[in-house]
Order: sequence, then structure tokens, then C-alpha cells
Amino acid sequence: MVLISSILLGLGIYYIQDAIRKIKKLPSLHSKRTYHKKKDQVHAVKRFQQSNRLKKAQIYIKKLHKRFIEEKTTIKPVELMTEYELILYYAKLIQHMAYKDVQIIVPSESFGVAIIAQQHGVRTAMMVCKEPEKLTPEMMNHFATGRAYYDCERAILMTPTTLCPDGKQFAEELHITCWNMKEKEEQLTYDESEAWQAYLDPYLIKHDQDLKQYAIYETHRLLETYDA
Repeated sequence: MVLISSILLGLGIYYIQDAIRKIKKLPSLHSKRTYHKKKDQVHAVKRFQQSNRLKKAQIYIKKLHKRFIEEKTTIKPVELMTEYELILYYAKLIQHMAYKDVQIIVPSESFGVAIIAQQHGVRTAMMVCKEPEKLTPEMMNHFATGRAYYDCERAILMTPTTLCPDGKQFAEELHITCWNMKEKEEQLTYDESEAWQAYLDPYLIKHDQDLKQYAIYETHRLLETYDA
């Protein structure tokens, strides 16, 4: 009985030592993860760089960039626009000045208010006048009434050129801010590359695992290639 117990104990010790030796020879979990990560990255880049796939991506991005350029530029010079076209152009322009929730107001019900927008929580009524020399005190009074009607805190009069001194003084008396939009456009300092990147970002295919590893590099490459 003692002999059998000794044999079984010896076999148990042998198998335990053998198992420990085999475990030590196995690669660590960290090494396996690193290996698979590198393998997945190589596979992802190879899949992404396939000529047909890359060509389709380039065509898609070119179309997006064309739409981006069309949205941020005017179709014709300001002096050739109708007043409604000018309103639409200024509505786009103020969005680059951090104005949000931009609304175009129906002219027949507007009290001269053409646009309503918000900046830093301040609700603002905006009037657009293509020919400032034709602006009358009655029109400004009407606009000041519109500011109250639409429950706005600020009122801004937008014109393509500088208002005459008398008109500007009258506007100030009504607490109306006057903007020469040509000067405002020239003063815009937003980075075109950042604007394009922000426009491009929602279109990136982030759920595609083959693109995920490569997305940052490819975005920078596209920005350099199609910089506005």
C-alpha cells in the first residue's frame, strides 16, 4: 500500500513539473496581443491600399470637396445679386462668425428683419439692405420694432458698403449695430483647412475595421491633396 502511494505521488510530481515546463514555453498573453495587433494593422493597410478601393475613396472625397467649395463661395459678385440672394449669402457668411440657428424670415411679416440667429446665447435680428443710400429713418424705426417683435436682444444692419454718417448716427440712437459686410468678410480669419476637415469628418467610414487603423493618416493626406 505504501509502495503504491509512493508511485502515485511520484507520478503526480512528474506531471506537475512537466505542466510547469510547458506553460513557461508558451508565449505571454501580451506577446500574443502585440503579434495579433501588428498582424491586423498590416492586413488593414494592405486592404485599404488596394487600387480599386483607394480609387473609389478618392473620387468620393473629390465630390465632397467640390460640394464644400460650392457651399462656401458665391455664385456671382455681390453687386449683381438680388436682395434675396444677398440675404442667403449673408446667412451663410455669419455661420463662419459662430452664429447658429440661422433663420430666414418671410419679408411680408418681418418688420424689415431678414435673418434671426444666435451667437453665444444672444438672439439677434438682422436686416439686409443692398442699397444703403435708399435707407430711410422710417425703415430703421420699423426694424427696431422688429427686434422687439421677434424677442431679440440685438439688432444688426448689414450693408455691402459703409452707411453714411447721418444714417449710422440714427442707427446708433436706436441701438442698432451697423456692419459693412465687405469688411466683415475680409476680417474672417477661420482656417480653410480646419473648415474642410470639420466638413469631411462626418463622412469618414469609422465603423469599417479595415479603414479604422488608417483613417488619421488618410485624412491628413486628403487635406494636403485637396486643401482649399
